[in-house]
Amino acid sequence: MDAVWGPGAEAELAYRREQVVRTARRRRPARGRWPFGRR
Repeated sequence: MDAVWGPGAEAELAYRREQVVRTARRRRPARGRWPFGRR
């Protein structure tokens, strides 16, 4: 993992987070266990 902080670093992190969240939602449709699903 590259720890480079500069212009666009936050955007990249947000993009990665979104992808992770999407994959997690695809794999686990059960919301009961996940605290994120309440948002």
